Amino acid sequence: MNLQPSLIIWTVICFCLFMLVFDRLLLRPLLSHMDARRERIDSARRRKAELEAEREREREERLSAAENARREALDAANAEYALKRRETEEELKRFSEKLAKEADTKKLEDERLFETERGLIEGALDDIASAYAEKLIKR
Repeated sequence: MNLQPSLIIWTVICFCLFMLVFDRLLLRPLLSHMDARRERIDSARRRKAELEAEREREREERLSAAENARREALDAANAEYALKRRETEEELKRFSEKLAKEADTKKLEDERLFETERGLIEGALDDIASAYAEKLIKR
């Protein structure tokens, strides 16, 4: 194999021309297209991260609102329970007082009835004793 200097020079010139044309017509547009694509991808990733952060904030807000609503409902239920409990305790107290009053009234009536019957029985015993004494004396 012979080395020919003219062939080497023409090969280098052709290679340089080819690289110049390749750089201008293919490489630069391809690199600019790839840079633009990379920028779109990065922009989409940033947008995705922003949307995820926004969704997370909204989710936290909804959870917070739901928790607040649950607490308010629980507080309202507790207040209603306390009110119903007080009303029931008051009603029970009134009922107990009424029963105690009725029991006292019934006790007084029973005592009066007992005293009345006792008086009648004592009177009847006195009558029987007198009648028996008269029978004994008459004999």
